Amino acid sequence: MNLSSGNANFPWCMTVREILRFYGMLYGLFGKDLSRRVEELIGLLELGAFRDRRFDELSTGTKQRLALAKALLNRPELLFLDEPTIGLDPDVSIKIRAFIRKINREEGITVLLTTHYMVEAEQLAGRIAFLHSGKILALGTPAELKKEVRAQNMEEVFLRLSRGGEEEA
Repeated sequence: MNLSSGNANFPWCMTVREILRFYGMLYGLFGKDLSRRVEELIGLLELGAFRDRRFDELSTGTKQRLALAKALLNRPELLFLDEPTIGLDPDVSIKIRAFIRKINREEGITVLLTTHYMVEAEQLAGRIAFLHSGKILALGTPAELKKEVRAQNMEEVFLRLSRGGEEEA
């Protein structure tokens, strides 16, 4: 398993490649296996132009892609994503969501996503749980949840659940 936080934070003076190599070694990768995996992820997440740039020189979107690359180094079966597109431009968010769908579908990685973006939850999640004060308010597929609370979209589901069903149509 691994984790990618919406608030990517790595040593400021290390480059993208150095960060990925460092974490790869922590995850038990060495030699050619490490070099191959680092280059593979640099390519997959379009980090090639930034491979030798220091972390403090990267944009927020590039930092997010680096955090995701770091989280995939060890080929996790379970990937925790905490706000993976927070603060990103729409075009970068679309690419990140497409990549998440791809690794889930093609590599069979189970993704546990925390997000406040209801559109993102609906696009990425097969099942959604709404939590409040540590308790599950509702759990189901997006279609089931919309039907249950008679909502058009996931934002309406959230509003109705957060107001105890008092939302008027």
